[in-house]
Amino acid sequence: MKIKNGFIVRRVAGQNVALATGEAGRDFNSMIKLNGTALDIWNGIDRGLSETEIADLITEKYDVDAEKALSDVKSFTARLSGLGIVED
Repeated sequence: MKIKNGFIVRRVAGQNVALATGEAGRDFNSMIKLNGTALDIWNGIDRGLSETEIADLITEKYDVDAEKALSDVKSFTARLSGLGIVED
């Protein structure tokens, strides 16, 4: 899975937001606020990590068990996929 071309993360008014640029902005004209965990997941996807690898990083960084971390990662990646932001 990877982030589609044209999607970027920027810091706006103290918040991390994902938004579309160029052609990607034609189909997606919103912004998604990313909290710390969502940003970590986004960056993991951007690095080409699997959902399990991202969940492992989340487990190391935050006080959360592996099962909850993987569930949260899968939930967020499914949301991004439904919005057309990620592709396999």
